[in-house]
Amino acid sequence: MSKAKSSQKSAYFGVLFLLLFGMAWLIAPILSSNTMHNSLAWLLFVAEAVFLLWAIRKWRKLPGAPTKRAVNQKFNFILGMESIAIVAAVFVCRALQVSDATGAAIAIVVGVHFIPLAKLFALPLYNLLAVLLVIAGAACFAIIVTHPNNLSATLSIDYAVSAILAFIAGLTVARYASKSRI
Repeated sequence: MSKAKSSQKSAYFGVLFLLLFGMAWLIAPILSSNTMHNSLAWLLFVAEAVFLLWAIRKWRKLPGAPTKRAVNQKFNFILGMESIAIVAAVFVCRALQVSDATGAAIAIVVGVHFIPLAKLFALPLYNLLAVLLVIAGAACFAIIVTHPNNLSATLSIDYAVSAILAFIAGLTVARYASKSRI
């Protein structure tokens, strides 16, 4: 399989992952008791679901490519390190008694994990994703720590992460749509 097709397949699965992950980040506001946030979260959730279905439809004829063992091993290592870092972030937030900032801390960890993924999957947009997630996570973490019990700040990380993931997914789809007839 050509390098272009392999890169396109990585982008395809990347878009699906970004949108699904963005939808997962919206679960917290959906489950919150605040009606305004709940309605906005549902609206964003539905918008991302529609975008996800559109992306799947556009790329449904993408030919499969064998996955290389080395890529799998590197990906699994990165995922394992991310999981350990997420658990550490949760414990640090609990130790600092800022459990409301856990989502922001996780956003920072998730952002950092996209740096090696950008190189692994030859998707340079993941570097931008990493920067945006780290900035959003750090800003929300600072706001939550300096202004405890601020529901808007706590929920803003969920909306920010979801919007960033959808934005990068959209850029990825646009990039590949302009290069080929997907």
